[in-house]
Amino acid sequence: RVDRRQRQMCIRDSLYTGVVEIAQASPTLHHVIFELLGPQLSNYFNPKNTKTIDLESCIQEQSGAIVLLEPLDKLVGCLVLCLVVHKSRRKNISSFAAGLNEHIQCLCKRLINSELEEFELDKSSNYSLESLVGQKNHAKASILLGLYEDM
Repeated sequence: RVDRRQRQMCIRDSLYTGVVEIAQASPTLHHVIFELLGPQLSNYFNPKNTKTIDLESCIQEQSGAIVLLEPLDKLVGCLVLCLVVHKSRRKNISSFAAGLNEHIQCLCKRLINSELEEFELDKSSNYSLESLVGQKNHAKASILLGLYEDM
C-alpha cells in the first residue's frame, strides 16, 4: 500500500521535471510557476531563520523504513532552471522572480558555508541501509548532494 504522502512525492517529482519544459515553452507562465513553487521552497528553507535547511521534513519513517516525502533537490533544481529561462527571455525580471532569485542565492550561500555536522551528517555517521538511522542519514545525504549539484 502506497501512503498518500508517498504518492504526493511522486507527483511532485514528476511536476518538478515537467515544469522546466513548460517554462521553456511558455514564458507567459513563468509567474504562475514561481507563485506555485516558491512557497513550497519556503516550507524547507527560510532565509531569515538561522537553521540552514529542514531536511528532516523531507523524509519520514514509515513501516520500519525511511521514505522520501519531498524531493527538495528536484524542487530547487526546477526553480533554478526556471529562473535561468526567465532571465534569458526577459530584460527585466518580475518582482516575484527577483525575490525568488534572492531566496535561491541565500540558499546557495548557506550551502557553501554549511558544515555536514549542521545536518547531523559527517564521516562518522551511520550510512548503513540496514538500520533506520543509516537509511535516514543516507536519504538526507542524497538530498543534500542533489542540492549541491543543482547549485
